[in-house]
Amino acid sequence: MQLKIFLICFAVGFSSGIIYEIFYVILSIVGGVSKKAVKIITPVFDVLYFIILSALFIFSSVAFSFYKIRAYMLVSCLLGALLYYKTLHLRIAIFVNMVYNKINRKKEK
Repeated sequence: MQLKIFLICFAVGFSSGIIYEIFYVILSIVGGVSKKAVKIITPVFDVLYFIILSALFIFSSVAFSFYKIRAYMLVSCLLGALLYYKTLHLRIAIFVNMVYNKINRKKEK
């Protein structure tokens, strides 16, 4: 049972990376328009990300009947998010930077 819980929490952590990526892309787009807006939107996105991740974790806990929160569950979420960050985030960040640079080059012309 603990392995199942570990894997589910790992998946929650990994999917939180996908949610983070959506915010990252939006911030990159906004950053090209206004640096001041990024300073305002970043804390809002951080709080929103935390709320969504918490809701996802609680939903998973209720859906799969995790009655207690254990330390390994939180570690598993962090490991899932770390795996996402070390694999897919790097590829998406490179792509977002390429698009951002192309947009800025067209603005300069």
